[in-house]
Formats: sequence, C-alpha cells, structure tokens
Amino acid sequence: MVEHDHALGHQEPPWKEFRFDLTQIPAGEAVTAAEFRIYKLPSAQPLNRTLHVSMFEVVPEQSNRESDLFFLDLQTLRSGDEGWLVLDVTAASDRWLLNRNKDLGLRLYVETEDGIPESLIRALLKTRVKDLTVVSSNLGVDNFRLSLLLGTKQITRIVCSYVGENAPCEHQYLAGELELEITPRGPRAEHIPSGGAGVPAFYTPTAYATLVQEGGAPSRYLEEGNIAILSQPRKVREFHGQHYLLEHAIMADFALVKGWKADPAGNFIFRASARNFNTPLCKAARTSVVEVEEVVDAGSFAPEDIQHQDQSGGPHGALHQGQEPKILEKCTMPLTGKRCVDRIITEKAVFHVHKKRGLTLIELWDSLMVEDIQRSTGSTTAFSPNLRPMQQIAA
Repeated sequence: MVEHDHALGHQEPPWKEFRFDLTQIPAGEAVTAAEFRIYKLPSAQPLNRTLHVSMFEVVPEQSNRESDLFFLDLQTLRSGDEGWLVLDVTAASDRWLLNRNKDLGLRLYVETEDGIPESLIRALLKTRVKDLTVVSSNLGVDNFRLSLLLGTKQITRIVCSYVGENAPCEHQYLAGELELEITPRGPRAEHIPSGGAGVPAFYTPTAYATLVQEGGAPSRYLEEGNIAILSQPRKVREFHGQHYLLEHAIMADFALVKGWKADPAGNFIFRASARNFNTPLCKAARTSVVEVEEVVDAGSFAPEDIQHQDQSGGPHGALHQGQEPKILEKCTMPLTGKRCVDRIITEKAVFHVHKKRGLTLIELWDSLMVEDIQRSTGSTTAFSPNLRPMQQIAA
C-alpha cells in the first residue's frame, strides 16, 4: 500500500487518500472480497461524540473539476471506541481489475455531527433512491453532506439560497442533469414557516426589480447547453407605496432534522442554534424523520421545554374526559378555524376527519370496544373496515 501525500486533519471534513498496488494479481483472476482495515484509538474528550468513517473510490478526474468520488462503505462509532474498523471496498477492486488505469485509490473521510442530520443523509445515500427535490439553505462543500447525494445522482432539483463553491452542483447544473432554483435567504426563511402554518403564499419586498422578480433565469439546461427551463416572473403588488413579490410557501413530503434528545412518545428538543430552522421544518413536512444524540425516558422533559412533539397529522387532546362528550356534531364555541382538522387523536381513539363525510374511527385503544367510543362521542361516526389498535405509545 502506498499512501497519498494528504495528512488526515488538514481539510474539512478531514480525509486521507490511499493507493494500492494490484499488479501482483494475475490478469483474468477475480477478487471475491476486498476490505480496508484501520485501527481506531480511543479519543480523550468527549467519549460519546459520534464519528462517521466513510470510504469512497476516487474515480477519473474531469477536465473542468476535481476528482469525483464513489461511495463504498460507512461505519459509525463513538470517539471513545477502540478497535479495528472494516470497510468493504470490493466494488472498487473489481473495477480496478477490469481497468487498471482507473486505480486512483480510495479516500477515507472522518466526520462529526454538528447539528446536521449526517446519519439520515447517509442512510438516504445507501437507498440510492432517485429524483429527489431538496430544499436547503445551502449545499455545503464538495463530497460532504448533501453533496454526497449529488455524487450518486440522487437529486434532480435543488431549492436553495447559496451554492458557493460546490463543484458537483455546478457541473450537473450546466450539464442539464440538475434543476436549480435560487432565491434570497430572507424569503427562503419564510417559505418553510408559512408552509407549516398553512399559509399558501406571502408578499415580500426582497428581490423586487431583480431577475428573481422579472423571471428568465435559467433553471435547467439541456445536455447540449441550451436552456430547457426559465424561472417564472413573480406577481407584484403595491402596499403603502412599496412593491412586494408574491412568494409561495413550501411543503415537503419529508423533513430530515437533527435533534438533541427524544423520548419514546415522540417528543424531542433541539440544542442551541439547531432550533432556528428545524422546528419550522418539522411543521412544514408531512413526515418528519429525526436523528437525535440521546433517547431518554418518557417524562424526562418539562412540558415547557418540548420544542416539538409527535403530531401524527393532527392535534393531541383528551377529548373524551368527563361525562359530557367533547366531540360534537356541531361546535357551540366561536370557531378559530373552519374545516382545517384532518385527524383527531384522543386517549381512547383516533378519528380521520373528512370535510364532507365527517368522522371515521380508524384506531382504537386495546381495552375498549366500539360501543365505548359510540357512547362517549356526540357525533355520527363511521367505522373503518381496517380498524386497528392505537399505534402511539402512552406516556
């Protein structure tokens, strides 16, 4: 083995390249398995810090950018751990034996977690799911975080405020492989909270009389370099003598967020600046997937400290407490919102709410019967043919 002349720790994130001599393997012979082994010594502080050790194959350089990387394997450990790490590099050795000129070596990365859901991004990387639309403030540096998904061509559209020096993004955008929408950070900070609040659009003075407002910026190119998609002009209105652009809110299918602590009931909290955008992200997505550093017992959080809880599509509540039913055929109190609830979750049951058909019982607490729900609910209720036990965990 011949090491490249890069010292681990001089880059961000730290990495080191390794070269291998495969000339001793006769032509025509196959390698059934190839492993890269490295010994991990324990760190002094902090012992529970999470480390991600990942291995990539360096693939041939292009004339207009740095070498690309092909993901091979990943090991996750604590900084206090000691022992051998084994990474599977069989895919790289197979390619090298077929074409020895492509043996450009391996690159080992060591990354820590600092408020970014690194484990979730890498889990998504392993799925190789394609055609992703990603909404993020920025893309980070090459071959790191979201850029890993660019390297595997899993992202087809990006909505962001800053691209920076991300070479894979630039190359794929100019090659017609990636659609790119760039808007100022101010409106971007409001797109997601508005989506979470159910506000479909809002007006902002930011970017008036610019290309953002006028439209015509290339969002996507064709392979031959011609423009395939142009950005659309924004609608403009005047309020109190000032011009404002209409911006549409963003709702996502999934939010990937990094929390600090969580309990089995689905409550979790963020630490420090991670509070800034993670809470609005959870509200603006149909499903939130949370990566946390520690799982604690239910009841560990004071109610006022909980920054997000498992909503399960609607409000939690004890709507069956007392003798009088709290779910009624008609509301007798002033309405704060009309037909905006699609699920009701109580300590006894879960109802799906249809705007025209009304309530349908879809989940039932184990110790109860359908008749119990009928007696304690003051409105007409249908029953799902797929009625099942309640799924949430009681605190």
